[in-house]
Amino acid sequence: ATFENAAITVNGNVTIAAGVLAANATQAISVGGNWDNQVGSGAFTESTSTVTLTAALTSAATTSAETWNNLTINAPGGIVTANSTQTVGAAFTVTAGTLALDDQAMTVAGATDNNGTLTASSGTFTADGSFDASGTGVITFTDAGSLVLNNTVAANGLGAFTRGTSTVTYGSAGAQTVDNVAYHHLTKSGAGTASLEAATTAAGNLTVS
Repeated sequence: ATFENAAITVNGNVTIAAGVLAANATQAISVGGNWDNQVGSGAFTESTSTVTLTAALTSAATTSAETWNNLTINAPGGIVTANSTQTVGAAFTVTAGTLALDDQAMTVAGATDNNGTLTASSGTFTADGSFDASGTGVITFTDAGSLVLNNTVAANGLGAFTRGTSTVTYGSAGAQTVDNVAYHHLTKSGAGTASLEAATTAAGNLTVS
């Protein structure tokens, strides 16, 4: 099924039970409930669309494994929980609300802009594009998860950061600034130079690879 041209707002759930849901070009799709792709890879053709998950106030929405173009979380007071692996081909934005990654993996090819909350336990968030959680952004690890930063990081770019027993990896081949937060494990990989924003503490290990 292809929905063409105009934006689509769904206050409830989106379920792909069979076939293919094909977004049209730069279409905007807003979903207030769960996103449930029961078919798997290729069942949602994202084109250059933007999907916004707007979990209703104080509610929790979930999303199955999915590949997105632009993905936005705009859920004031709400929580969107990733139940499986998430892949974003362009930009990922948290305008408001929480993305709970828990023990899942998420990779973002484009820019990540977090003005809400990103939480994870043992999951891994990989930012291959620029990363910015400065301002009102919150990042909370409750266990041994990972944050992998493979591109530029804004000043104060990790926002309000709670480390748990996580590992933060600065992995750019170019220059990066290491944010001045309290890390658990801190890793520098790749050929680029990492410059400390200020005096920095790692409660666990420092690894250079």
